[in-house]
Parts: sequence; C-alpha cells; structure tokens
Amino acid sequence: MVDKFDPMVQNTNTKPLNPYTRYKNTDEWIIISHLLDELIKNQDIELKTAPEYVIGYLVEKLLNKVWQAELFKDEDQRRKYINRQVEEKYWQVKSRSKT
Repeated sequence: MVDKFDPMVQNTNTKPLNPYTRYKNTDEWIIISHLLDELIKNQDIELKTAPEYVIGYLVEKLLNKVWQAELFKDEDQRRKYINRQVEEKYWQVKSRSKT
C-alpha cells in the first residue's frame, strides 16, 4: 500500500519547507497578508520572493519587536540590554580587527 503524500505532515528528517509556517493563521499573518495584497494590486510593490516568506518574515520581526517592547517596559532594563548589545558589537569588531 502506498501512503498518500500529506503536505501538512512534516518528515522529521527534513527541515520545514517554510520556516514561517508557525505564524500562519495568526492575526498578524492575516493583517500583513491583506496589506501586502493591496500593495501588490495597486502596483506599489513587486515581490521577487514568495509572499509566504515575505509575510512570515514581517510577522516574525513584528512579534519580536512587540515582545521586546513588553520585555523592556522598564527603562532601566532597556538601557542595560542596549548597553550589552553595544558592548558585544564592540568586542566583535575589535576581535576582527586583530586578525
């Protein structure tokens, strides 16, 4: 008996085809999808990448920003985080310049 291919079932030995599938059917996905459709129909933009990747990327970035905003409501926490990021970049650049 031959098993039917089910695109919704992912083989655990392979990567998912689209890394953003987890965001599908979220409110953010639906909103961004509609906005992107409007831009395309109005010929304001032309996509060179599959819409699912563009939408997924935007949703992921949006959710990360929302998460960061929630995480850093406290100004002191936000400042410490930014300082850590700047320090890490400084040491990355410094270590590259030695080579």
